[in-house]
Amino acid sequence: AARDAQVTAIFLAATDRSAPFALQRWQRAMQSQQAYLSEYPQGVRADEMWYRLGEAHLQHAGLQYKADLAAFLSAGAEEQDAPVPVQDYADALDAYERQLQQFPGSPRVPEAHFQTGFLLAEMGSPEASSDHLENYLLLTSADDLRRGSAALRIGDNHLQMGQRENACDAFARAADAADRESSDLGLFKLGWCHYDLERPEEARQALLRLLQRSTTADQASHARDLQPEALELMSLAFADDHEVFEAAAVMQSWGAPEWQFVVKRRMAQLFAS
Repeated sequence: AARDAQVTAIFLAATDRSAPFALQRWQRAMQSQQAYLSEYPQGVRADEMWYRLGEAHLQHAGLQYKADLAAFLSAGAEEQDAPVPVQDYADALDAYERQLQQFPGSPRVPEAHFQTGFLLAEMGSPEASSDHLENYLLLTSADDLRRGSAALRIGDNHLQMGQRENACDAFARAADAADRESSDLGLFKLGWCHYDLERPEEARQALLRLLQRSTTADQASHARDLQPEALELMSLAFADDHEVFEAAAVMQSWGAPEWQFVVKRRMAQLFAS
């Protein structure tokens, strides 16, 4: 009964909506969670408590960062020079790693891998980040809406490590994600990656999928935002191995999309420069 009361107090400390969403609330939650874990390290809710402790540290880090950033900017500094809140990230990372190590059968394992992967990326460990995110992808169903963002992060990690082929593979997975925003960005990055690897035809096919979405009413919200950059990249990919009239013939075979004139004009500019 005492343990149940303690768990209830922890829940209320973390979800009290009558108080402002502020640092003090998350500090109280973390203190309660740590007290529970000290008293019941193998309790029936200990796996959940480690996960929630990591979550609380993240929330606290976000609020603390906003407060620090406001003070930083008020002193006349630039936002891009603001420090990353590494200490609170390290505390969150420790909680998630303890949850993974001590409770490998917990239903929270996939989420802990997901959070750990993104934290490690923020802290400058792309290889370890990708390992955790790959584990997350292995443990979740194909319709999980966070798979796309995980695949995008893996791709960015590989680019950071100079592994362009692996990045292409990750972006291809993101392109097939159920989450439309991640899928759109995955297609754009896949096109860029193929172009960077001197595969203009593959680049064009990825960009074509994205551009087709950008003119479809029910799919346009994210793809349309990427259209200007996609058209620039499509023009460069065509200019690699096609003359303007050849590109025009290819786009005619695609159904003469409305954006074909933008591509032809940009190609003419590229060839004239």
